[in-house]
Amino acid sequence: AWREYEKTRLIVSAAMYASLIAFAVIAGCYWVALRERMFADYTCYLLSLILFMTASAGLLYAAPGGVWLGRLGIHGQWAAATAAIGFAVGFARDFLDIGRHAPRLLPTMDRLRTALLWSAVAIAAWPWPASRFGIVVVIVLLAVNLLMISLGVRAARARDRYGYYFLAGWIPLTVATSVRSI
Repeated sequence: AWREYEKTRLIVSAAMYASLIAFAVIAGCYWVALRERMFADYTCYLLSLILFMTASAGLLYAAPGGVWLGRLGIHGQWAAATAAIGFAVGFARDFLDIGRHAPRLLPTMDRLRTALLWSAVAIAAWPWPASRFGIVVVIVLLAVNLLMISLGVRAARARDRYGYYFLAGWIPLTVATSVRSI
């Protein structure tokens, strides 16, 4: 019974990861065709999220090249999570057209994205144990989730259809990542 349960769980997990990879490939094709940074951010967001999720589940280390990330230990997982947050900020910035709906927030969003991406690099390269990285990543994620939903609400209140699309897709994701983080 246990083997059947694990087999089913592995098949469902593989299907979910495969669908995320398919979304990443599609977004990457849009980026290549349209040259809009939004699609590059979304592609990198999905890839970072896949890295984090498969590393957390242990599946990444069985994949080709996964051993290299495994050498980073928990720092690799935290770096992938931090990069995913940074790329999500970049995607939301462009998808919600922050320059039109909240122009004073645009430089802050750019600085936040850059800071998160550089932090991901620093976390991956950090040579010493750092037990507080995880809690800092969780706090940043919760704050960014709140920011993203409020920006989506702001765009939706301005009758921007992309605000509605964003909220429909990101509220379930935000709730799931927030609950998982807590």
